[in-house]
Amino acid sequence: MSILASVMDVYQLYLRTGNELTVTSLVNELGMPKSSASRLLKQMADYGFLEKNKEAPIYRPGMMILEIAHRLRLSHPFVDLVLTSLNDMTRETGFTSYASVIDRDQVRVAHARLGSQMIQVVTQPGTLLPVTETSTGRILLTRATPEVQNFFLSRDPTRQEWLKQELQKIHKQGWASSINEYVSGVASVSTVVYDPVREESIALCLSMPATQVTDEMIQQLAQVVCKHAARIGGAVGDPYWFGR
Repeated sequence: MSILASVMDVYQLYLRTGNELTVTSLVNELGMPKSSASRLLKQMADYGFLEKNKEAPIYRPGMMILEIAHRLRLSHPFVDLVLTSLNDMTRETGFTSYASVIDRDQVRVAHARLGSQMIQVVTQPGTLLPVTETSTGRILLTRATPEVQNFFLSRDPTRQEWLKQELQKIHKQGWASSINEYVSGVASVSTVVYDPVREESIALCLSMPATQVTDEMIQQLAQVVCKHAARIGGAVGDPYWFGR
């Protein structure tokens, strides 16, 4: 294995666990020989890729990496990252993509990118949609505060228990879907990413005619939107996507 591949493995281990790095963690998690793990951590610290604790052989990302991340963060604002993902999702799938936010007691479509499929589902930016009856609304609720969640749960007492269970399932799997729900003939798959600096959540969504949808397609589109959310989440420090 090349030294660059090993360095990448170390960083991925840190992102996956959030724990400080030790020789033991590299041995147990990456299967490295103890001598190789010790040598790699020392070399990364020597070159500034890691910083060693003065009191114990424990390592964390060095100041150089943190400075690079900070500059990258400033050069790629949250919304710019979202818009780039919308372009990419539409190009990859051919379907229309959206970015949406909770606006008071509804979901507002903030941005849209028209797909290339012959039959398109298009909702104009600025359109307001219900929260609990759309995939974007439900996925946004999973990242809302308990007070906001309780507000929407209390508005629909007949579906309150169902909605609680649905939000738990959505949060666990990382995405939500909707078929022939608020708008007949329309299906959608959505996920959400959160910027802890701005304390702002934005839903990413792909929308298509319900007649084209199969269970397999829903799973494939879920992978697409989650891939992009994970990329944005990694850039802005969303703890949910760091842990996946």
